[in-house]
Amino acid sequence: MEKRGTGKPSQGSRERTIRYQSARPGSGLPAGDASLRNVIEHLQDGYYEVDLRGTFCVLNDATCRIHGYPRERLIGMNNREYTRPAVAREMYRIFNRVYRTGEPVEVFNYEIMHADGSTRIVDTSVHLVRDARGEPCGFRGILRDVTEQKHNEAYERARNRLLERIARNAPLDETLSMVLASLEAQMPDATGALLLMRETGLECAATRGMRPAARRRLEESPAALLECPCLQAACNGERVVVESIDADPRLGAYREVARADGVDAVWIEPVVSAEDEVLGVLVLCPRVGRAPSARELGWLQSATATAEIALSHQRITGKLAYLSQHDALTGLLNRRSFMDEAERLIALARRKGWTPGLLYLDLDQFKPVNDSWGHHAGDRLLQGVTRRLRRVLRKGDTLARLGGDEFALLAPELHTDAARHLVGRIVEALRRPFEVARDASVHIGVSIGIAFADEPGISTDTLLARADAAMYQAKTGRSAWAFYEPERHRLAEETLALEEQLRRALRDGRIGVHYQPVRDLPAGKWRGVEALARMPGTAGPVAPGRFVPVAEGQGLVEELDARVLSLALSETRDWDGWISVNVSPHSLRNPAWPGIVERALERHGRAPAALVLEVTERVLPDLEQVAPTLEALADLGARIALDDFGAGYSSLRYLRGLSIGVLKVDASFSEGLGTGSPNEPLLRGLFGLARSLGVHAVAQGIESEDALRWLERNGCLLAQGRALARPAPWSELDLS
Repeated sequence: MEKRGTGKPSQGSRERTIRYQSARPGSGLPAGDASLRNVIEHLQDGYYEVDLRGTFCVLNDATCRIHGYPRERLIGMNNREYTRPAVAREMYRIFNRVYRTGEPVEVFNYEIMHADGSTRIVDTSVHLVRDARGEPCGFRGILRDVTEQKHNEAYERARNRLLERIARNAPLDETLSMVLASLEAQMPDATGALLLMRETGLECAATRGMRPAARRRLEESPAALLECPCLQAACNGERVVVESIDADPRLGAYREVARADGVDAVWIEPVVSAEDEVLGVLVLCPRVGRAPSARELGWLQSATATAEIALSHQRITGKLAYLSQHDALTGLLNRRSFMDEAERLIALARRKGWTPGLLYLDLDQFKPVNDSWGHHAGDRLLQGVTRRLRRVLRKGDTLARLGGDEFALLAPELHTDAARHLVGRIVEALRRPFEVARDASVHIGVSIGIAFADEPGISTDTLLARADAAMYQAKTGRSAWAFYEPERHRLAEETLALEEQLRRALRDGRIGVHYQPVRDLPAGKWRGVEALARMPGTAGPVAPGRFVPVAEGQGLVEELDARVLSLALSETRDWDGWISVNVSPHSLRNPAWPGIVERALERHGRAPAALVLEVTERVLPDLEQVAPTLEALADLGARIALDDFGAGYSSLRYLRGLSIGVLKVDASFSEGLGTGSPNEPLLRGLFGLARSLGVHAVAQGIESEDALRWLERNGCLLAQGRALARPAPWSELDLS
């Protein structure tokens, strides 16, 4: 590398400063070893040797290819001739460090000016070369052209930022402008425009780099744009490449726009939706006439794909989502969407300790309806069955049409007795005749198989297959319904035994409470605790997810709620933080519940403001029924927390009707925090929603230090989870 200034450095500075030397003559590779020479010459990466002034003296063909110069031109060329001054100075600094220390630099990247005038990015290594006397005489290393890699990385980062903005419902015009900006970063010599299909023609939605006169032409004549042959072709889904605006007749009136913009090529890529509907076109115009390279076509296609996502999200996301997820005839979830939803609900149930149940329904005597009255009659029958099934659904149940005359129903919480009751209602609902044609009614039957997700790690496919097998068992056994046989008796006996254990525990006062603290992250203090019911069993503690559903199904849950409330208020009476207690929907439907809470507070000498009552989103669809109870509790002075927010019926429509003071974000949103999880932007949005509503937000399920650090960086105030503190009896908690 060449040192700035004039004259040679003194002898005393020889070990600190790069000396001036001339390039060695010759253009070949080292002559000492023919096989080594051959290997170096055929390397895919570039090999170089420069003297102490940074002048090429040895190189291979790959180095010539990277720079774009023939070997005879590149030999003797100094780095200042193919880099900008700032880059040359940085190269001098690095080479000088290698010279002074003798330590190699394995990788650093810099920009070079290619022979064709373009800018390339190369990675290189630098090793010091010494002569026979051990004196430094130059440098050698490996070169690699990483231009495309770096451009792709930059483009992908920009695209990811765009997708995040789309997910946050950023304004469409800003998003589309950023789409063009991402292209501009890769192709600074081109201008761009996004034109959207409208009833009046092509509307200019965003431009980048265009001259004002050209932009005005686009904005003032949306109808005229559709008359241009090139845009007509693009609106029909074709890619249009015009290498020279003067020579291609397809431009039509758009030629004047291009001339006003000072460009000589026009590339047009349609923006096509998932339904093959052209939503608009992206016009990219390089100032120099040429065809796009494969890499540029890739950028163009990626940009239109991103634009399509933004447009679909803004204009037809709801419709597209509905059509892709639902059966067109009945409006129910289709098989694919049902399996996705079932997988989500089963994962949620697993975290909660619930036992989901799946019912597989197959209509009897459906084929004769199609054979006798035609498919139209069969369609009417399926629609009628759907209407009746909807009426027997419980809150939280998911119904789908799997295909033909088969339906599936998933209940996130289902035990044996509840399943029998639900099946009975279904059979009764379908017992009445269906009108399938004018003056034509039919009676049909139904065979139902029931399977439970009661094994750790059971997959949705396995659960559906078991319910299907049970359905065939019911059909062949000429019974309306059947449980999946291997589990039938065990589940029934287990539920009855668990119910009896629960009754004894309530009667004998053996229901206990563990507490999980809630941490104020900025202050580093414990602000509250959540009371969690615990029940002893014959073989050790029974998980809440097992005995709570039994309590709800057998009418014991109000007694359980009252017991936990009283015990929690008693044990925490000397603590000044809040105490959070879960309340079931069954208790909230009881008009006497506010009085039970008030008397418990008075009995234990606790202020209502210290009590937080947690309700799950399952109460939201019953808002009219439970709202008076919630209002009475809020009037009492207790705070209401909405637990597992975001997992089910989250809706601002519901929140407006409740006196909610705390949103406890569902633990599923905390999975993968701090590792680039797609949950991160969603969680930021939920924190923002809580702030806008003026309520506290609590992040639940914090299981790792990564998640905890992410919450601290992103302004989360309150959190709970095993990474902070595990549930424990009150006597074992350290809340100092």
